Amino acid sequence: HADDAADLQAARRPRHYLLGHHPNLAVDGWPHRRPRNPAGHRFEVAQQQPMRPGGPAGRARIGSDGDETATRAEQPDRGRHVVRRDGDHHIGRRGCDELDAGAGLQDGAQQLSLAEHGHGVAPADPGERGQDRGQLEVVVVWHALPSGLGSPWILAKGGTSVRWCSFTSLAGGTARLGAVAPATGRVLDAGVWARSRGAETPPDLVDLVESSPATQERVTELVRSAPEDGAGWIRVEEIRYLAPLRAPNSLRDFLAFRSHVELGAARRGSAVPEPWDRIPVYYKGNRRSVVGPDEDVAWPSYTAKLDYECEVAAVVGRGGRDVPVGDAPAHVFGYTIMNDWSARDVQADEMACWLGPAKGKDFATSLGPWVVTPDEWSPEDDHPMTVTVDGEPWSTGTTAGRRWSFAEMLAWVSRDEDLWPTDVLGSGTFGGGCGLDLDRWLQPGAVVTLTVDGLGELTNRVVRGSAQEP
Repeated sequence: HADDAADLQAARRPRHYLLGHHPNLAVDGWPHRRPRNPAGHRFEVAQQQPMRPGGPAGRARIGSDGDETATRAEQPDRGRHVVRRDGDHHIGRRGCDELDAGAGLQDGAQQLSLAEHGHGVAPADPGERGQDRGQLEVVVVWHALPSGLGSPWILAKGGTSVRWCSFTSLAGGTARLGAVAPATGRVLDAGVWARSRGAETPPDLVDLVESSPATQERVTELVRSAPEDGAGWIRVEEIRYLAPLRAPNSLRDFLAFRSHVELGAARRGSAVPEPWDRIPVYYKGNRRSVVGPDEDVAWPSYTAKLDYECEVAAVVGRGGRDVPVGDAPAHVFGYTIMNDWSARDVQADEMACWLGPAKGKDFATSLGPWVVTPDEWSPEDDHPMTVTVDGEPWSTGTTAGRRWSFAEMLAWVSRDEDLWPTDVLGSGTFGGGCGLDLDRWLQPGAVVTLTVDGLGELTNRVVRGSAQEP
């Protein structure tokens, strides 16, 4: 966009993007809405000349077909290229001989396309090709992957995926920032990879969530540049996932699914409360009682009816106040699975007194196993959600069917109130997404696994402690 060129012209400093991540450049064949980087290249926008009126939307290519292409027969580890959007699709190399247009690729050369979108306006006379018109000059710095290596972030179904996690070794130790590559069954220690490239990352996931958007973008790009044999890869079997946020700034849990509310109303012999359709109601949980993947959950001594709730939670990555609904998605760092453990008998007693829940919920909330960013996973899409208890299917639902979107819930929370990074907003469960809706109850020793398509699996075992019964 012309604004981007003006911003860079004013800043007069380089900016780095992964190919396909600049808003005006995308890899051919991949959706522009969700850019990809299948070749693992990086480019540097070092200078841009502002557009003059009349410049058409042009196209610059480095490939092997047609008269609008040129090639890099040799691909150095670092070569500087100038790509000019001048209507003639001129491609040259700064400090090197100009590339031959239309030449074929040599064996082993990598093909790449740069496609500009939406620059300038259409010329007054479409026949004025080659006349004076605005140009956008981009200096491209190539960082080629070693020959024969692919990106571990590419999914078989298409697209890329980086799933942030917090982990330790099996022996324990300090929490570390990791990125899960689902297709490989491995985790990238982001700090180790960064140091091998002479860079640094935030030490843990909570630090990344609390960092600036610019830092988050740089770390994401750095991780996505890691090849399959790069430094820092660890097999999943060799690490232990921690809760993504062990002590979030706050913990709120909503009641967003109509199907769950209707089942509750039916149990009470009443209609759905009228205010439920006007405001997204929630309760505040205990931010200090977060439980991670594969950790035991202590059965509270004061309950005979322990229950689970299968939910999705949004992790806030950008603070704000009075956030409009339309701006709310930009404040979400990512999404994870949440199990809202519940002591149903105590919860019922508390709420019969027109207050709570408190002790009915505050003893444990599970989060994990990782956090997926909004550019890769949306709760507004239809994702299956399932629960098994000791391997037996109990609950089946979907992320669809919520009355309230996460954008609406986040905007409501921020009304006359500050929103902070690491705030956690739970969706509430779907109808049938808990034992209460099914009239089925957990027993001590039960292993409960929540699965949400795209977000992984969150498993915990409930164990009874030695405390006395009430």
